Amino acid sequence: MSATLKREMTAAGYVQLFRSGQIEAVEAYNHEHNGVRVMNIWQTEEEVIDAITRYVAVLTEAGVEPPISVLLSLVGVRGYGLVPSPQRDHRTRPLVARDVVTLPDVLIEDPKVDAPRMLHPVFDALWQTFGQPRSYCYDESESRVRNFRW
Repeated sequence: MSATLKREMTAAGYVQLFRSGQIEAVEAYNHEHNGVRVMNIWQTEEEVIDAITRYVAVLTEAGVEPPISVLLSLVGVRGYGLVPSPQRDHRTRPLVARDVVTLPDVLIEDPKVDAPRMLHPVFDALWQTFGQPRSYCYDESESRVRNFRW
């Protein structure tokens, strides 16, 4: 007799485009490391940059003209920490103290936006939520670091 695995299908996220030109995008995380819920922050940054670039292109093609406002929020993140690197995992890390974190908004005034540059202050605030001084996905000259590993 063979066992059958029951697999529950749940949505990891969605994107909704409203007639007004608003876009609502949601992605759900449920990752753990050593019993702590964690966020892979550099992957999140890359996903946000890619999404903003795509969304601005879609809005532009649909005839929506700038300015376009971008606002990122983290919901349900109380107790989350950062995914550590093997070199830095001391099993202690700052954890998010609030359930909802609203990051600074940015205004896109040119459809040919340089998303990594525009989102840098937002990502600095994201890292600060996790007790870090800034986003380590940028170097001292404020250039994006590709293939960053903390």
